[in-house]
Amino acid sequence: MPSYSRRHNFLGRTYHTPIANLFAFAYSLIKKQRSSQLMHEQKLSLRHHITSWIKQLFAATEAKIAFKTGLAASISLIVGLSYSKVFDRPDLFVSGLWCVMASIVVIQTHLGGTYQAAWVRFLGVLIGTIAGAIFIHLVGSGPVSLGISIFLTIVICALFNIKASFRIAALSTAIIIIMGKQHPIVDPWLFGFYRFLDSCIGIVVAVIVAHLVWPDKAIEDIQLNIKKTLNLLSKYFRLAVNLETKSPTHREITTSLFEEIYDLLAENEDYNKEAAIELFYDTPLKEHWTLISDQLERIFESVDLLEYVPKETLSKVFDDGLATQLSVVVEKTDQAFQSLEKQLDREESSADLSGLSQSLQQLNDELLRFRATRATRKFNMEDVESFYVFFYNLRNIGEALIKMEGLITTMQAS
Repeated sequence: MPSYSRRHNFLGRTYHTPIANLFAFAYSLIKKQRSSQLMHEQKLSLRHHITSWIKQLFAATEAKIAFKTGLAASISLIVGLSYSKVFDRPDLFVSGLWCVMASIVVIQTHLGGTYQAAWVRFLGVLIGTIAGAIFIHLVGSGPVSLGISIFLTIVICALFNIKASFRIAALSTAIIIIMGKQHPIVDPWLFGFYRFLDSCIGIVVAVIVAHLVWPDKAIEDIQLNIKKTLNLLSKYFRLAVNLETKSPTHREITTSLFEEIYDLLAENEDYNKEAAIELFYDTPLKEHWTLISDQLERIFESVDLLEYVPKETLSKVFDDGLATQLSVVVEKTDQAFQSLEKQLDREESSADLSGLSQSLQQLNDELLRFRATRATRKFNMEDVESFYVFFYNLRNIGEALIKMEGLITTMQAS
């Protein structure tokens, strides 16, 4: 028989035409391509999982800050011992130890925190070494004089309104007085100067390491924190506006959400302080993040008030028009939370909250209409108060979300 009449099995069917060869070849190519694409996707997925796992491991073990602290301590010790040998100082061990202590105390997770700790350490050591050198001459170096010197050092820090530095200042004073007794031949002023120099070495090393090795900025964590807070607030909001009978676990869930949100907002406040130092020359951006955080706190307070509004009689007070508009506002508000999350992720250039703004205006119109009917007269004062508190806070949440969207859009455009 001619060669084109050979039997070909293609997709489970038997053909006797030469076209089967073409189809079989094309099918094999498609199959190989799909197989190759699947393998590539699997590799990407595996790489993503490994990267994600490493990031989680780093976050859980604080590996970044641990490595930076260890590196800064090692470099500080090397530098401290080296310059002490060059100047042929008798207190070689103390010098190295003081350098290491300064670098460990100063280095923080974020650059802003490191700058802040460096300034606090610098002021504390400056005041402490001067105070120690003065007090050892005035009151000596015994246990009683040590207590008096530390007391006066802390009072001086308080008078100059640098309370954050009083512990470091007191420690520096104590070192000068205690070591002064151990080395009476060493001039206290010279000893104090070297302690100040040791601390400056540790501070400089810590700041350099913080800049060169994983220079994390608080501003990046603020954005991540705000996204997490918006996500949790969205969940809390949905539970708070639910007028139906609460499940047995409702209180447990809302309490857990409240605590998580509260902790994130407190953490965000610390990040804002550190970011303010990082963004020293960028005042508008610094103010935008502060205002966004303020709006988050405003939303949190309103959602929490919604949660504790008695809802047993609210549904009885509503008429059909008000109930319908309420469901629209709740839906638009929930969408606004999600849109702002995406906007912070830059998945959307801006969050279109015009629907929320419009629904809030329509809700206001419905409330005016409802008030004109004087239907609330049928209910007691407590129920009427709950009714207005509920709608006031609902509107407050919507307005805060709209302000947040404007702030984020302006900030991202600048």
